[in-house]
Amino acid sequence: MVVRDADNRVSTTVLSSDGSTTGWTGTGGPAVRGNIALTGGHRPGVQPNEIFLQDAATRAVMTYNFDQPGRRGLGGVANSDIAVLNLSDGSVEIFVRGTTDQLYVNRRAPGATNFIGYVNLRGILTGSPGAGAALTGDPQRTSMSGATLNGCSTGSNGHTSTSRTTSR
Repeated sequence: MVVRDADNRVSTTVLSSDGSTTGWTGTGGPAVRGNIALTGGHRPGVQPNEIFLQDAATRAVMTYNFDQPGRRGLGGVANSDIAVLNLSDGSVEIFVRGTTDQLYVNRRAPGATNFIGYVNLRGILTGSPGAGAALTGDPQRTSMSGATLNGCSTGSNGHTSTSRTTSR
């Protein structure tokens, strides 16, 4: 589990199947703002090992990987919480509302270390993005929810579907 604690710093603990924990440990680093996005853990065999967060002072988008501890800036400034998505092909995508209130995605290909950079998906958001995909679904199709996206059509369930082609 990962939380933003009382002093707005990141703390983590491991919750065992018997309900016990390892105790809370701070990851160090600057204060953060908003919700913390945790990758993995929802797919069989995938250990949650990376978080995405915003620096409280600058709103810079950052990642912290528990396998190689330390924060790393991903560029960009977010006006929202960060939504993260692990796709069935092993790639990771993060979604943010940028300073122009438009939706941006940044993708890391399967097995890669670095993200490719932000791509503007357009539209105007009035809240934080949310993201989801079928566990065995097409890595080119994601479903966005949790924010109003002006300028895009929504499905009957109120969710906006975004399809895009990415280079591999």
